[in-house]
Amino acid sequence: MAKIAITDKLGVDLIAADTLPGSGIAKYFRADVARFYAGAELAAAMATPLSGLKKTPLGLAMTFADAGVFGTSGVDWKFSAGSRVSVIPNGATLAVAFAPSLSASSSVSPASGLKFGFSAGGSVEFRASREFAKPDKTLLKDALGALLASGVVPANVLDVQQMPVGDAASVAGSGNLRVSAKFDIARAVNPMAIPGMALGEFAKLELNAGASVSVGASVSVRGSYEVLVKKTDAATVTVTYRKTAASQFQFDVNASVGVSLDVLGTDVLPKLLGFFSKDPQVEGLQNLPQAQQVEIAAAVAASVNRTLELSLSASIAAVRENSDLFAYAFDLNLLDAAGVAALNAALQADLTALTGTMSTSLPQGVTMLRSAFEETLKRSVQWKLNLLGIVNVTRLSELVRSGKVLFDAQSGELLITDSATAKKLAVTAMPLMADSEKVRHLLLQSMVVTAAYRASGAVPIASELSGSIRYFEQTANANATTLADYLDNLMGCGLIDAGAKDKFLTSGFVAGRASVMLEASFVDSHFRAMFLDAKGKARKQDEYETIGRNAVAAIIQPDEPDAFRRLPMMTGEAKSNTLWRKMTEKGQPGIAGLLPKQYNSGVYLQLVIGDYSVIRWWARAMREAAEQVEAMDQFLQTLADRTPESLSTDKAFAEQRRRMSKALADVANESLPSLLDAWGVVALYAAAKGAESVRGVVMTAGGGILVRQVPA
Repeated sequence: MAKIAITDKLGVDLIAADTLPGSGIAKYFRADVARFYAGAELAAAMATPLSGLKKTPLGLAMTFADAGVFGTSGVDWKFSAGSRVSVIPNGATLAVAFAPSLSASSSVSPASGLKFGFSAGGSVEFRASREFAKPDKTLLKDALGALLASGVVPANVLDVQQMPVGDAASVAGSGNLRVSAKFDIARAVNPMAIPGMALGEFAKLELNAGASVSVGASVSVRGSYEVLVKKTDAATVTVTYRKTAASQFQFDVNASVGVSLDVLGTDVLPKLLGFFSKDPQVEGLQNLPQAQQVEIAAAVAASVNRTLELSLSASIAAVRENSDLFAYAFDLNLLDAAGVAALNAALQADLTALTGTMSTSLPQGVTMLRSAFEETLKRSVQWKLNLLGIVNVTRLSELVRSGKVLFDAQSGELLITDSATAKKLAVTAMPLMADSEKVRHLLLQSMVVTAAYRASGAVPIASELSGSIRYFEQTANANATTLADYLDNLMGCGLIDAGAKDKFLTSGFVAGRASVMLEASFVDSHFRAMFLDAKGKARKQDEYETIGRNAVAAIIQPDEPDAFRRLPMMTGEAKSNTLWRKMTEKGQPGIAGLLPKQYNSGVYLQLVIGDYSVIRWWARAMREAAEQVEAMDQFLQTLADRTPESLSTDKAFAEQRRRMSKALADVANESLPSLLDAWGVVALYAAAKGAESVRGVVMTAGGGILVRQVPA
């Protein structure tokens, strides 16, 4: 059994004691003697009562006299001679902390021994603390000797039983925390048309909306955390995982719907796609070539996993630094075998048995005190499916059979589209992943065409199916400027004002991972408002140009670095309107000569030309679509019978649809410059004069999260 020996630098014994059975040093210190050298300040304070010691940030210092190892078989926490050990008095409490590093050769699983899920090669801080009943009569020498002799490092339930009541022990560092969760995933189907693709038969598009499916997921959470164990009474111990300062978490999610999504069987694919569609022919998809089914399964798995990752990330982001992520109380007298197993696993960074269930279904003797996932488990997670071309072909089975399934690596959205479009969207090195920037361009173009078809009645889509457009962006290294830009997108749709933006920016922002999402959903009344005025006449191009310019001015604020982009966009100022008029007269080649000298070259010029080009394209596309909507409106008014049954066999109506489809093919533009953030969402929201709903979310690394939704 190891002994404890603390001397001053002259070799004078200050503390000499035997460790007690079950203590951390007795069980895990791999030497006969744990020898320390006390610093001068610590040595001088040994005879002082705890109540007479001042609290200092770093505590009083002693060092390891020899290099050594602290751990279990296969888990080596190493420290060198001279490594600091902090002795930290705080009123009636005394704590001891040291920071060894885990040997890179440690090869046991993350749930073994004293590893606590932490990464090999990294450093952690072990800390043990004890509260003393009589701090005015307990000398530092006695308190320190007692804590070192009997303090427990809790690696399993046996260690926990040995802990003295009131003791606490913690380990903090960077590692891998394993959790699980079961989600209700609500389908969010977005039926879209593709410009240039002919309209198929006039058949009602029937897709499922609203219901949810249960999805289980195992999750690896990588980042910095602290695990804190405290013996609150003789029978109760709490285990808490805390989010440490400036912690950045990454997630690896592996979801399953009854079976693992990456090993779908032939009977599962029709079931999964039937989740989105009422098309009876999806059953026939079980006869697709095996390679195609495997490819679809991989894209679906990646989409679901990314969707859940973003949802979990939001849950973690909502937790402030140095706050609890997960906390559970274990009654040692009531634990059954499942409870003991859950406690042992929890002490080794494996919370899968605890987080995978609601608080009311935990093992006997276990009580949830806090779970960052609890709110996520209570509500549905939206899984979005963009059906690009379904409005043209009307049947999901046909789109899947002859098309391609991709996923957007940024937003997690699933995309099913025709093969030609998929080829344009796919990332070359990763053929199942869609390029997020290209997806954003295509969705804006598709929304213009889809809105026109729905506004005109050219395609019969169930009224309960909304159409939506979303902007999502995430960065790993956001600063205050990035976050301000993110918030500007919410200002663009009126979800927040300048006061709310400033308040959020000053509420403890921490640089690091951040994201923004802005989504507007529309129904048929909004689609009609996009194109027709109150008298049913097509809106003019200059009106759309004004909307587009206002959208730029709403997103870019006057005090921001790129405020120069507002110069031609301020529709309420005569000088700005004159500049815009001259730009439209001279076109792209003449814009440089119209701008102030400091902005007529380089990146400045390219950004202004980019904004101009996007607005001019969009305004022209919206005007052409509006004219087609009005023409279809006028045609339908000439028909005595406008029932779906009659229209499906009306040759004149079929010809009118063909003309409309041909005219709207001009909306496609593969050479559009990069879009300004959520400009497409803001512009369409303004054109529709509202939306069924508009929702914005901004998240930051430090626990800041802003959610705004209309209607609330």
